[in-house]
Amino acid sequence: MRATAERVRGRGIGIVVGSAIAGGWAIYAARVLAPGSVATPIGAVTVAACLIAGGISVIRGSRRLAAPDAGQHAASKRSWRLFWLNFVGEIVVLNLAVWLLGRLGGLGYLVPIISIVVGLHFLPMARFFNNPAFTWTAALMIAVALVVIMALHAAPDSRAVGLEAAANALILWGTAATGWLAMRRTLAEPEIFSR
Repeated sequence: MRATAERVRGRGIGIVVGSAIAGGWAIYAARVLAPGSVATPIGAVTVAACLIAGGISVIRGSRRLAAPDAGQHAASKRSWRLFWLNFVGEIVVLNLAVWLLGRLGGLGYLVPIISIVVGLHFLPMARFFNNPAFTWTAALMIAVALVVIMALHAAPDSRAVGLEAAANALILWGTAATGWLAMRRTLAEPEIFSR
């Protein structure tokens, strides 16, 4: 698919949002794994800020690209409608999961369940945003969550949840970084610019 301002700007927004959410996961991991550390949260904020800056540079660079034709614009609007439906569904499922875990006395499993739901929400996004990297994001987040669920079942330990949060941060930062590098290559291709 030809790169257009809309498409690249959307990827930039994804980089910014994903990097910020990863920063939240990293700060949570730091609070669990190194509660007295100041350097760890500062490092998390620094990594998030660098990737957010990269995403902003992609958004700014998108202004130089060709405008989409009518078909591409319609496809972009459809993708964003699907994104919002997916997002609302994710929030509904997360709230149901919290309620159900609370009723069953299983709130110790909340973080891995959140990770599974968030991971699952990347699967349709991989398709409607035409971004296969999201499939890997989903698979990794779900795999780590399942390992943590098994570990918690064997021996409840908050460190397992902290390690999962750290893994989620790394997975999301990795997704953001690969997206940023791909968009940098896209922005470097002279034939995609509007004349």
